[in-house]
Amino acid sequence: MPLKPREIWEKGTPLDEAWYAWSNEKRREDYDALGSYSPPKVDAGQDPLAALASIVGSIQKISDAPRQRAKIIEDMKADLLEWLQEEELSAFGFPAKPKPARTPRRIDAEFWENPTVDWVQDTAWDAVYKYHRIRIISPEDFPEVKIKPKIGRPSNGNLIQRHAYLLFKGYPEAIDISNKEKAEIVRKSIKNANPDLDVYGKGFGDDALRKHINIIQRQFEEFLNSL
Repeated sequence: MPLKPREIWEKGTPLDEAWYAWSNEKRREDYDALGSYSPPKVDAGQDPLAALASIVGSIQKISDAPRQRAKIIEDMKADLLEWLQEEELSAFGFPAKPKPARTPRRIDAEFWENPTVDWVQDTAWDAVYKYHRIRIISPEDFPEVKIKPKIGRPSNGNLIQRHAYLLFKGYPEAIDISNKEKAEIVRKSIKNANPDLDVYGKGFGDDALRKHINIIQRQFEEFLNSL
């Protein structure tokens, strides 16, 4: 029996641990070394000037350690976000916006391009989507499961909302243009990604586009007002 999303999520690493757990060995070693550094011992017969120089150097290293550790943590977190974008790793989390869900879902790789991340709370969000209780897994650990989404076209409504999201993300000023202009931009975006699709056919009428674009616009406006 194939694993369900919750079962995969349960086997994942919480986001606040994943930046370290999934980092490469060299970064972990550098991070650990900075946390365990202690001043060298001074021998009784050691030259006083040499001993003083050693102590001063040790103090300098100790004082620099927090800054160096912070830089390594920043690099580890950046690596993790990059691997999520490239789908070398995958994230599962509980949706909180635009529609809360009681079961975890796989988070699309595109989401990780520029989210706001609360590492301590295992939460990430952008202008439209928000996920909490996020955990990280490696697809290689689940060879029997197709972690990546199935190839296929989403429903018209989801397609419109996805491209409306891309519109507002790349051009926030689109909030102020007319509904007709927004609809045409979204139609063009959908057409570029799906050349064989009739973006004026069934499911892509003006009312349908206005409805789904407005859903995303409201979410985006709420996000801007929260800043």
